[in-house]
Amino acid sequence: MELYLVHIILRNIYKKSSWFGQSISIWGGYLIVLILAIILAKLLAIIESKIKL
Repeated sequence: MELYLVHIILRNIYKKSSWFGQSISIWGGYLIVLILAIILAKLLAIIESKIKL
């Protein structure tokens, strides 16, 4: 499910970007998604640990 959402986000970035900026936007968008995913994963881990306690 997460990979599907990432795919949609990347596809939207790809469509909106100009021909010149496509590769930059794709990689920039991918990095942003990756960073957000890591942050969400850490937040979920913190929440889970608090629930277990």
